[in-house]
Amino acid sequence: MVETPVDKEIHASIFIQLSLYAIHILSVVTFIIRFFFLPFIMIPHQLSFPFVTTFPTEFKTEGNLTLERFIRVYGSSEGYDRFKHDPDIFPGSYDQMVSILGKRVNDYDPATDSDIERTVEGMLNLSKQAAEEYYPENFFPSLWIHGCDKVQGREERRREIYRIDALRRDGSRHAIMAKAPKILLTITIEDNPLRFHNPLFPYSSFRIKKTAETEFAGLSALALGGVPVERPLGYFAQGKEHWLFTEFTEGIPPGEALKDPRTRRAVWESDALLLAGLCKNNIKHEGFYSSAFDDKVWNGSMVLIDTDETFDMTCSFNTGTYFKDHPDKLPEYHIAWLTDCLSEYSAHAGMTLQEMHAYAKTFLGAMGYGYDKNMIIAAIKPGHITEEDHISMMMDVG
Repeated sequence: MVETPVDKEIHASIFIQLSLYAIHILSVVTFIIRFFFLPFIMIPHQLSFPFVTTFPTEFKTEGNLTLERFIRVYGSSEGYDRFKHDPDIFPGSYDQMVSILGKRVNDYDPATDSDIERTVEGMLNLSKQAAEEYYPENFFPSLWIHGCDKVQGREERRREIYRIDALRRDGSRHAIMAKAPKILLTITIEDNPLRFHNPLFPYSSFRIKKTAETEFAGLSALALGGVPVERPLGYFAQGKEHWLFTEFTEGIPPGEALKDPRTRRAVWESDALLLAGLCKNNIKHEGFYSSAFDDKVWNGSMVLIDTDETFDMTCSFNTGTYFKDHPDKLPEYHIAWLTDCLSEYSAHAGMTLQEMHAYAKTFLGAMGYGYDKNMIIAAIKPGHITEEDHISMMMDVG
């Protein structure tokens, strides 16, 4: 049978129709696979790309400490409510608050011989390991502030700490902590007591005790020095807004572990080793011997989870550079710290005489010191004044 031109045209038309149907069906199948099946199949793998071997560690981003929140947290919420209804009620106060917050500064421009206002950029810095393990968006302050849990804050006269449910690149989740620095607020009264008066912010100075960058560097150094501390991940800074990021450490309060006879001995021994680890790195931690153990957690060993109160013994405010110039005197300072710990633990944490001897033996052994523990303990008298007690009394007198 000979195929006529008309037959060829019909066959071609049928082929085109079938091809279009096939393409349509393939598109529908692709859509169904992509949006209904592929997400479930690819979840374990789509978050990790083996060909990506390097990740950025620095990111420009915005903070979450707006001027309104700054005033409400650190200043006068009542004054701010009045200011919102009538911005002219406190002339100059708003500009002063902008300056204190430090997110907008004036730079001198020699071309115009005048100051030009500039917005300070926020910068997030992550450790190499954190950048490889976590998505950077977990650490953007403007993002996590809306979906985090507040652990503590200014209401308790403590630094602000938030817990964030962070997403790792492998698809798993882990809690990270965002910690604001401890803020020092002072009021100065000179000849004119109204000189520094600001209804929005009734303080003469707003100072960060330790920047997030400094705390991150110190925490990283302690970790490298073998001291059991929370894992540092990174830090953010923009003006007076600072955040330190650490990985959440699982565990229980040491006070609870001390109530268990099965772990009590190990808790005291681990605490002595933690004290020795800090001394080996010449780092002092204020409040180390607090009976509340609020800067530590027990997870089979004692871990230091807050380092905003740590300082270098060789260049501290109280000792200056004395120990840097006289390193041979450091062991005596270490023993004095041990004595303070034994005194406070026995007076407020229920440490027995036998536990005091075991604690001192563990510490001295870890440090390699030949001091007589019996003489150290015998020298502790009722009403013992610790170094921090002495400093506090001197500041009250001053």
